[in-house]
Amino acid sequence: MDSNNMNNTNNNSFEGKPANENQNPYNQTGQNTYNMGQPVQQPYQPYQPELEEPVSLGDFIGSLLLFNFVPCVGIIICIVWAFSKDTKKSKANFCKAYLILQLIVWAVAIVVTIAMFAMVGSVIHEITRYGFYY
Repeated sequence: MDSNNMNNTNNNSFEGKPANENQNPYNQTGQNTYNMGQPVQQPYQPYQPELEEPVSLGDFIGSLLLFNFVPCVGIIICIVWAFSKDTKKSKANFCKAYLILQLIVWAVAIVVTIAMFAMVGSVIHEITRYGFYY
């Protein structure tokens, strides 16, 4: 084999470059496929949700005053705000937290009331059993 034929067989070139510079081990044709018709990957950008305007301090204080000083209307409005799609997320979360705390307070109050009635009932039973005289 002469050196001319040897150069042609070893030189599977693209744009006149030697085969070993452009050859991809996965590309059996010997053509340069780098970025050829493939989309370029964009750099990573973290997801940034649209931020809504936060609820002001005055709004929170007004809500608390409404919930505590107008009990029936306040609780109804609190339930509506907690589960409404139109309410700001921070205000809805505040209303949900307020409702959960109110349920806990009411449960504790009921347990304490039952315990107090049981104690008073026990005392009344002892008094009526033995009378006022010891």
